[in-house]
Amino acid sequence: MSQAEFDKAAEEVKHLKTQPADDEMLFIYSHYKQATVGDINTDRPGILDFKGKAKWDAWNQLKGTSKESAMKAYVDKVEELKKKYGMCWILVFLETHFRLLENGYNLYPTGLTKQKKCLAQCLPGSNLRSS
Repeated sequence: MSQAEFDKAAEEVKHLKTQPADDEMLFIYSHYKQATVGDINTDRPGILDFKGKAKWDAWNQLKGTSKESAMKAYVDKVEELKKKYGMCWILVFLETHFRLLENGYNLYPTGLTKQKKCLAQCLPGSNLRSS
């Protein structure tokens, strides 16, 4: 399992058409944390933090799992979720297109600032300029 495959899956899981069920989200969260951080390194959240405790418990169950095993399980699960829920490809396209623009690629001929403004509005938080 390569780091590139894992990184790709981490991006793709953000673009599912529907948010996965809670148990699927806990699986994704815990395996991502195990692959990127390793064994859990925080105290269990307090009694009223139900979401935090569920996430902590899911990650804690993976204690001792290797980075490679966690990465493989993560990528396999993302592939399963893509088949189950489908991908919102327009978001993938827009984000890719937007990154190219942010990195200085001139995808638009002079005078097409209206399209650049539209992309900037569709993908807030950017530093894309319409000039």
